[in-house]
Parts: sequence; C-alpha cells; structure tokens
Amino acid sequence: MIVDIHSHYGQWLSTSHADTPERFAGLLDRFEIGATICSSGRAVQYEIVSGNAEVAELMKTDPRIYGAIVVNPNHYDASVAELDRYRRNDRFLAAKLHPDYCGLSADCQSSMAVIRKVSEAGLPLFLHTWSAAQVDAAAAVARAFPDLPVFMFHMGGSAWRAAIARAKEHSNLYMEIVSTVPEAERITEAVRNVAPERVFFGTDMTLLTPAYALGLVDSAGLQEREKEMVMGLNARRFFRLP
Repeated sequence: MIVDIHSHYGQWLSTSHADTPERFAGLLDRFEIGATICSSGRAVQYEIVSGNAEVAELMKTDPRIYGAIVVNPNHYDASVAELDRYRRNDRFLAAKLHPDYCGLSADCQSSMAVIRKVSEAGLPLFLHTWSAAQVDAAAAVARAFPDLPVFMFHMGGSAWRAAIARAKEHSNLYMEIVSTVPEAERITEAVRNVAPERVFFGTDMTLLTPAYALGLVDSAGLQEREKEMVMGLNARRFFRLP
C-alpha cells in the first residue's frame, strides 16, 4: 500500500482554484494511494484555526485521509489551543510547522516553545526544510527534544546531503523524499547511508502531482524491499495505520 505522508488540502496563493473532497479523493484513486497525511494549505500560509478545521472536515469524507495539525510560532496561544483541540482525535497523526511561511527559524525561541508543546502532546513534528540552515535548525530541534520524531520534509531540498549527514547524527531525524530537486541519488543515498526505515514517501499534492514523487522513487534504483519500505511500509508501521 502506498502511504503519502506529505499532502495538502485547500487553495494556495499560487493556484487559481480551491480543492474539493471529490478532487482530492480522485487523486488518491488515480495514483492508488492507500493513505495520506494531509495539512491545510490555508493553515500553512496564513490562518491555522479555520485551516485545521477544513482538514478535520475533509477527513470525515474519506477513511484514507489523516491529518497533521498546523502550528505557527507567531501565534503561540492559538497553536496550543489547536493542539489541545485535535490531539485526542486519533486521525490527526502529527503536527506541521513551515518556517518559511512563519518567517521564523525552527530553532528560534518562539518556535521551540511551540515545538515543546508538540512534544508534550506526543505527536511527531513535520518540518519543512529547504536549505542548509533549515536542516541545521531541524538538527537543533532533534537535539533539544531527543524523544521527538522530527521529519525533514523535502530532505532539505538542495541541501539534501546536509540532511543525510544530520540524520546520521540524530536517530530521531527522519526524511521525506519529495523535492523539486530531481536528483535520483538523493533517495538512494538516504536509504543506503542512514537507514531505509527512516525514509518516507510524500507527494506534496495538491501543489504537485503525485506522478512526480512516484517518478523520483522509480528512478532511485532501490531494491524491491527498500522501495516497499519507503513507499508505505515505514509509514504504516510508524503511524500504526491499518
């Protein structure tokens, strides 16, 4: 079963149309994705309360859809309230923080205060990483919270070698593979130099088509067992999916 741990729902400032439950489900059908962990585009970009609520409603429409609670260090009280609101919903499987849209590094004081609440809630952290500085910030978070699983979304983008190096140093750092940096060896190097158990499939839909991420994995030249782990087995085990 394919498990996508990195999807979004809603409308982005760069797109001309909003998602619908039917369109979202159609992508899952077309690309045979058995489960996905989705965060709100609206929440990531500018408004966490209504955005998280939008994903909560989306999850009711399809058992394949799980959620990530978006937090924003600029809004500490609201972020804590959102964690309290959804943490007992067993279909919300993680918390999501996007430093670029927040305008704050993941390892700054404000971010660390919110991440502490994520850790206390017992949720893994999905963290956007797209530079060496953001990879280093992810490593700082991993050091500060050694019991918190930290997922480096995009594997650091163009800084993927740094992401692999930091993951080798911190056992609680994980990597998600989708990136507009189309170097096939990114995935191969992560699997072979860290561990296949710590590399996870993601698509970044609906910003990107799932076909792109599927092509990245296909071009990585993984062994069949490695590919099976990356494409879904790791996520099924980690998030205890049926």
